[in-house]
Amino acid sequence: MYIKKIINKFALLLKYFVRVTSLRIKLVPLDKKLPFKGKLYKSGYYQFTINNITIRALQNLKKRGVDKKNRIFLRVSESAALSEIFNIVTPEIRNYLGVESFLDGINWIETDAIKSHEKLKQSNSVSWHNDNVGNRLKLFLCIEGDGTQPTLILPDRNRIPSISRWIYMTFMEAFRWFGIRNKLNIKNSIAIKHHTGSANIFDTQLLHRGKYEKSKVKRIVLNIEFSNPKKHLISRGPIGTKEGYNSFIFDEALLKVASFKSILDPSRINKNKSFCLYAEKSGK
Repeated sequence: MYIKKIINKFALLLKYFVRVTSLRIKLVPLDKKLPFKGKLYKSGYYQFTINNITIRALQNLKKRGVDKKNRIFLRVSESAALSEIFNIVTPEIRNYLGVESFLDGINWIETDAIKSHEKLKQSNSVSWHNDNVGNRLKLFLCIEGDGTQPTLILPDRNRIPSISRWIYMTFMEAFRWFGIRNKLNIKNSIAIKHHTGSANIFDTQLLHRGKYEKSKVKRIVLNIEFSNPKKHLISRGPIGTKEGYNSFIFDEALLKVASFKSILDPSRINKNKSFCLYAEKSGK
């Protein structure tokens, strides 16, 4: 039985190496066309803060909860908050990922270190990894947190990792595919701290991990993702706007928020009466 488990782990590891190699070959040509300009250019990371009114609006959004398909419903009451957020974010997304980049989705990430500390410590996200989707941006808007559950990132001066860097990153992630939690203390890594009101945007191409080990509080983050939709069919992974993953609903009146509307992919806006479902068509 033990030998069989080891064989299965090595088979899974081999499958991982084949997959990431194939993705590297397919995604790099797309990423080489990206402008990589703006405030994220040097490090692939940028931080700003949101005001108290926006924090309260997002806290009220969290209290309303999600529907049966785990979808958030953005209402007109969030228009000012969306305006503040996307007035800052949209130009930086386009500067970095180009004019063919769009919003993929919005969802909540809630980690309660008090109730589920052991579960958090066993999570795959605690191990060093990248998301294996090439250059993609995530924005973490923290509405509750004290900074003790940071995201650790390893900066790289190259927006597309060199071959040697890619091999190193692949090796570092391989541990978790073998069932080993890789929480090594890597020199030069940076802790992105999530305090209430913080807004952290980073490229998931960077080697990163969630550090939950010493936290004793709850952290609630609104996660907003951005990418070039040409990658979605190639990656076939945690990217895009699938039903039940990243899709959301919003009041049609929110299309009046110019910076929000301009980052939406028109092909994913499905109008229904006075509201819109934001999701990719089936099969895409």
